[in-house]
Amino acid sequence: MKERLGFNLWTKNKPQKYIDLFTDYASKRDADLIAVVDDLLPEAVLKRSSQETLEMNGLYEDYMRAAGVHEIHFCSDLLPERMNDAVNIIEICNEISLSTFLAALPKHKIDELANLKLSEAVEATWHLNVLDKATKQQAITSWLTGKRSTAFYRLAKTIIQGFQFDIIDK
Repeated sequence: MKERLGFNLWTKNKPQKYIDLFTDYASKRDADLIAVVDDLLPEAVLKRSSQETLEMNGLYEDYMRAAGVHEIHFCSDLLPERMNDAVNIIEICNEISLSTFLAALPKHKIDELANLKLSEAVEATWHLNVLDKATKQQAITSWLTGKRSTAFYRLAKTIIQGFQFDIIDK
C-alpha cells in the first residue's frame, strides 16, 4: 500500500510557497500527499463571510493542485457533524493536563504566559480534533510538519491512536 502523507494548515492568509516543501518531501518518498485545510477556524476567528471563505478555499485548491497535492480536504467537508466534534474536543481536553499543554507551546508564548488567551487552548484542541478525524477518515500514515510544531505534534501522538509525524525542515 502506498504511503499517505498528510499536512494540515488553515486558511488564515493566501497560500504560501512553503506548501512546496510538503510536495517535494512526498515526491522524494513516492507517497501520496493529502492536504487537510481548516477553513472553519479562520471563518470563526477572522469573522469571514461564507463568500470570503469560498474564495479563500478556491485560492488554496488552485495552488495546491498546481503544486502536486494529490488530495485536498477542507474541514467544512471533513467535519460535517459539529456536535460530535464539540464532544470530541471535550474528550481531548480531558486527556491533556495544563502542564502538558503549556509544554507544547512555542517559547515566545511561554515567555508571555500572562497574555495567553484561552482561545489559544481552544484552537489547539480544535486542531487536535481535526488531526484525529483526518488521520482516521483519510488513512494518513504520517503527518508532515515543520520543526516549530514538533512539540504540538508530539502531544498529538500521545492522544491520537496511530498518529505518526515527520519533521520536514530539521
